[in-house]
Amino acid sequence: MSSYRHVIATGFFMGAADVVPGVSGGTVALLSGHYSRLINAIRGFGPALLGDLLRGRFAAAAQRIDLHFLVALVSGLVVGFALSLLTIKRLLETDATRGTTLALFAGLIVSSALLLARELRETDRRSVTRNYLAGAIGIVIAAAIGLLPEAGVQSAPSLPFLFLCGAIGICAMILPGISGAMILLLIGVYPYLIGMPHKLLHGEASEAIPVILVFGAGCATGLILFSRVLHWLLERHRSVTTALLVGLMIGSVVRLWPFREAIPADAHERHDASAAWLLPDPGAIETWTALAAFVVGIVVVIAIHVWATRRAAAVSTSPD
Repeated sequence: MSSYRHVIATGFFMGAADVVPGVSGGTVALLSGHYSRLINAIRGFGPALLGDLLRGRFAAAAQRIDLHFLVALVSGLVVGFALSLLTIKRLLETDATRGTTLALFAGLIVSSALLLARELRETDRRSVTRNYLAGAIGIVIAAAIGLLPEAGVQSAPSLPFLFLCGAIGICAMILPGISGAMILLLIGVYPYLIGMPHKLLHGEASEAIPVILVFGAGCATGLILFSRVLHWLLERHRSVTTALLVGLMIGSVVRLWPFREAIPADAHERHDASAAWLLPDPGAIETWTALAAFVVGIVVVIAIHVWATRRAAAVSTSPD
């Protein structure tokens, strides 16, 4: 039961993270130790699963997709996503709390990346060089995406385009360091999509439901296809893939620079994300609160890692 509570908590924080441009739910799954299991579960969706269902082998079908794990994860994810829309989004849209929130996320991601890098234990020169190269590529990719200008608010996109956005966005969401929300923001559909729950709750279902269904179908398609690629990489090239993921996580911190000018939320023109950055002012209280939040993020991840390591050791040494 305690393991499923941990899975639900992981889902909750994944859902919360996926709302925030610059933060990846995949990073949360990786930090929690459930990343490979998640990829394997998603990979189970395919022709073999359909065959099990058609033949009435429901137990085999449930085992193939690790159903209990997915139900626990998704239930937490839905709750976290909903609450994040109401809380974290507001924190990021308020000048007084934006910097502190971004700094906290940056601390969480940096410490997570460093802990993941400890899994790279190769000592031969060729493997070390390959891992460093993969990490550098990951940093460049994530940083380049983070520095791209955001797209302004556009008119309602077409349903086929929303399907494509769903497929692309979900691939980013399960990659640590690449934020699906940030990709959607860069494409220009993020403000439109996060307005759908509000429209659904206020009686505009005729517009919201088709958008949610089509976008969800795109997400499901992208998730099933991309999970197979990730599974193959982790099985055949785990070390270099891990190094790439570490690089993606580190590079994503570029987007989380906490010291920046306020940019009007209703700005329609494209703007350079880096143009709004500022140097920290040592005399400003905001600088020190952001620094404190960054340190808190690092400490939280290390504390969770130490707790999880000791807990795993206690379980492995306990008598049956």
